[in-house]
Amino acid sequence: MSEAGKPPSRPSAVAIYLLAVVGGLAGTVAVVYQELLHGVWMAVVLVGPAIEEACKPIGVILMLEKFPHWLRSRKQVLLLAVLGALVFATLENLVYVHFYHPTGGPGFVAFRYAVCTSVHVAATAVFGAGLAKMWRRIRQTGGSFDIDVIFRYYVAAVAIHAAYNTTVLILEHTDLLKF
Repeated sequence: MSEAGKPPSRPSAVAIYLLAVVGGLAGTVAVVYQELLHGVWMAVVLVGPAIEEACKPIGVILMLEKFPHWLRSRKQVLLLAVLGALVFATLENLVYVHFYHPTGGPGFVAFRYAVCTSVHVAATAVFGAGLAKMWRRIRQTGGSFDIDVIFRYYVAAVAIHAAYNTTVLILEHTDLLKF
């Protein structure tokens, strides 16, 4: 409660959802930057999944850290994390389809938008479940953001993402996955 016994103010739902979208945008910028620094192999297998999984729900993390009262439910926390993942996946797919592999063909485009998007959403949903747990803890105890509560969910999301990336790289280099 605020000074006069009023509940703390909350921005509009549109502003909250736009903040979640920022995570997807931030993740895209971070990945391009880290690819320039580390090269594609290192970026895809090790660094990329860790950075992407931290960035996709960054808007939600910010809200949990500074403004947990803006969030209404665990479902909303999870939805916002997944929204960040969808924005990120869409932007990443556009970059891959139109810039990295513009001659990839319809099979490549379908793979990017179906499989790659699904992996981004699934991995971030795992992390989002941890963020939802964190939100519930803050609401129940009045405590503050605690990295220990979400860390194993983050590690699981990174592991899912890294395992997928590694599998695709191996399949591509052994010509078992061709487009």
